[in-house]
Amino acid sequence: MERAFCFGRKGRRLAGSAAVGLIVVIVLVIAVFIARSLLREKVKDPDIFHDLAPWKEWKFRRALNRPPEQPAANQPALAKTLHYRTNVKFRSEPRGDLEMWVQTDGAVLGAWSGQYYKKPKINFDILNASFEGNIFPRKIYRDEAGLEDPSRLYFIARGEFLLAESDFDKGGMHHRGGEIFVQGWIHTDYGASGTVTITSNRKEFERFDWKTLAPAQ
Repeated sequence: MERAFCFGRKGRRLAGSAAVGLIVVIVLVIAVFIARSLLREKVKDPDIFHDLAPWKEWKFRRALNRPPEQPAANQPALAKTLHYRTNVKFRSEPRGDLEMWVQTDGAVLGAWSGQYYKKPKINFDILNASFEGNIFPRKIYRDEAGLEDPSRLYFIARGEFLLAESDFDKGGMHHRGGEIFVQGWIHTDYGASGTVTITSNRKEFERFDWKTLAPAQ
């Protein structure tokens, strides 16, 4: 009987050691996975990289957490709040309206609103699409040919959107929501241009353009 008792105690010790070993292996696998993820998502400087998706740029800027900066001497001065109101388009097709304010401290806020048709009988109502962000004077404008213009003032803003899609052929309606990113450049004459990007899953997205020659009066 004594032998049987000793064997049972030894078995429990072996089982306990195996469990500890399994936990160690699991922890090591998780650590390797996290390390690889961090390497893949290494923070890039969004003022240098121009090919970042807007949600990645937003993420990297939050990670860097740099203090707000005022425009450089050769960039548009923010002596007063700039109010912009303009149309949003996909090529030549309307995609609602954009209204935003660039404040003297560099903060940006606004909203995308209105309605548009994506197909002859499919209508989109923009129920809500507000956004907030900041200017980032360090980022330098670069055109398609690679020519730079450091006098332009860059900004990016993020928010949430909600659309109602109505299909007049099928008689149905459903809602679609996600993130909205507004990016733009303010020129030295205070005209501005940029993009509106909407995405529901950060994989598929739609991008529209906007442009205005001067702030709204």
